[in-house]
Amino acid sequence: MSQRLRPVEIAILLGIALVIAGIAVPAMRTSHIARDVRRAREMLIAIRDGIRQFHQDTGMGPTRGESGDDRALYRLRSQGTVPPAAYFVRDSHQGLLEQHLLRNDRDYPSWNGPYLSELGPDPWGSAFVVVTYPLFLDDDRDCIVVSAGPNGRMDASYASPRDILPSGDDLLEVVFDKSRLESAPLY
Repeated sequence: MSQRLRPVEIAILLGIALVIAGIAVPAMRTSHIARDVRRAREMLIAIRDGIRQFHQDTGMGPTRGESGDDRALYRLRSQGTVPPAAYFVRDSHQGLLEQHLLRNDRDYPSWNGPYLSELGPDPWGSAFVVVTYPLFLDDDRDCIVVSAGPNGRMDASYASPRDILPSGDDLLEVVFDKSRLESAPLY
């Protein structure tokens, strides 16, 4: 003979189910965020290493503009939404990473790429941004690559990357450290 659950027993079972769900759902979300952060860091390192290899092969940074002038590009970006506060404006000093690291669209001599196996937005859909102008400035600013992180906006100012301190959930990699102790190769 089957017994029917009483309303009190049903309420207890529902309460237990809600407690379990309350523990499991945040844990799953934290796990997804950690996975995405790890993936973004791997992509930042791949971009950093690609730029370093590009520099080693060509003897210059990926800064050749559409007109063929070297040192014309100040920032490069990947595909994806340009994060707010990225200082990325559509002008002749901004470019696409893929034109330099995936393809030789600027006709660099000694280009031995592609320097990346893939290049897309960060895990949250934002573009990776590379600050390139320090490569041709004779001071201690650093060349960096930045992901805006899960919130999709750049929380720190990278307009003049000196003594770089990421803020909020921003992620970054230093491509070339031009501090006085470790000078970056300049061309």
